Amino acid sequence: MNLADLQIIGDNWNGTGKSWITGDLTGDGLVNLADLQIVGDHWGQSGDFAQLAAQFIPEPAALLLGLAGACLYVPRRRRRGAGGAASDLRSWRTA
Repeated sequence: MNLADLQIIGDNWNGTGKSWITGDLTGDGLVNLADLQIVGDHWGQSGDFAQLAAQFIPEPAALLLGLAGACLYVPRRRRRGAGGAASDLRSWRTA
């Protein structure tokens, strides 16, 4: 990270709908203090930017796993017959 990276953050500051190339290092679509913090934390370091991006952007498999967990958490409504709970009890007694 160097002055050129800081310039990208500055040029897109408080912008929305941004991407990695335009300074959104956290992947939330915004260029803000969180992105500036990442630049500061890695100031003077050089290396593979894909490796740096992998630290902050979740892989698709992790997103799918989170989505599957959220779907399992959603409570489901039970269907009952037209008679409701009393009808269910009567049919149980006669069986």
